[in-house]
Amino acid sequence: MARKAAVRSDGIRLPDLMSVMALARLFPLDTVKSILSETGKMRKRERNLPAYVIVYFVISLCFYRQDSYQEALRCIFETFNWVEKGSKRILISCKAAISQARSRLGSESLKRLYAQWVPPIAKSKTTGAFWRGWRLVSLDGIMLEIGDTRANVDEFSRPGVNSGEGSAYPQLRL
Repeated sequence: MARKAAVRSDGIRLPDLMSVMALARLFPLDTVKSILSETGKMRKRERNLPAYVIVYFVISLCFYRQDSYQEALRCIFETFNWVEKGSKRILISCKAAISQARSRLGSESLKRLYAQWVPPIAKSKTTGAFWRGWRLVSLDGIMLEIGDTRANVDEFSRPGVNSGEGSAYPQLRL
């Protein structure tokens, strides 16, 4: 049976709060701000969408795949507003402001954060992790539906089904 989402008395959904708090614990705010300073993305002027909030927003997009950007940002903001009681409230912005903030942030800060906090697990002496000096990796497969054109059908075909010609769209396997 479906249950109603657990909500705190101040309106914050508990799963959202826990997800963002886990992010903040995994990627400490001081570290995020330090990396932003190193890459020149920390501004003296405090904007409505501070760079550190956008870092957490970009990372959290994997948690909120089914939600709009504004909904994902709302979850981040509500958590920061709840944690930083008494500080300046962060306000939710329009879609254009979110896009501009992501553009200002760029990718360098996120690359540095990733390199610092998500290093390879296997060491050089880990059995089976390297072959002739190369680190081994494994990738999973995926199937994508592609445009329903004659050229795509000829090249990729349609997957078979129990009855009829096949699925509606040709599929590309990666």
